[in-house]
Amino acid sequence: RARTAHAHGVTLDLVDAVYDDLRRLAGSLLRRRGPGQTLQPTALVHEAWLKLDRGSRDAWTSRTHFLASSAVTMRHVLVNHVRDRTPMRRNVTIDEVGNAAAFLCSDLASAITGDILYVDTGFHVLGMT
Repeated sequence: RARTAHAHGVTLDLVDAVYDDLRRLAGSLLRRRGPGQTLQPTALVHEAWLKLDRGSRDAWTSRTHFLASSAVTMRHVLVNHVRDRTPMRRNVTIDEVGNAAAFLCSDLASAITGDILYVDTGFHVLGMT
């Protein structure tokens, strides 16, 4: 039987039951990013839990629903973590993408051959391509 103490519909028993799964999922997300990550799986799980607890007023319908919501939230936390460390510390705008495309179509880009032009405010520098 679930404990009565809960946060927004999530019983502490549910969190206890899936904590190891959440840590494995966090570790998998971090490994995909490659070496040099400063965020640890435990910190990612805890940050995601704070966002889930704060942001969701819905009760999850199942363990799978909770794990899926947690995975999406961890991905958002990871992207925000990386974005805060990118050289420009912001997202690229649609105008910047358009300007890059216009440049590549112009005579000014006539000597550019075979290069990749990253229009991502530096995400590629940190392995987030």
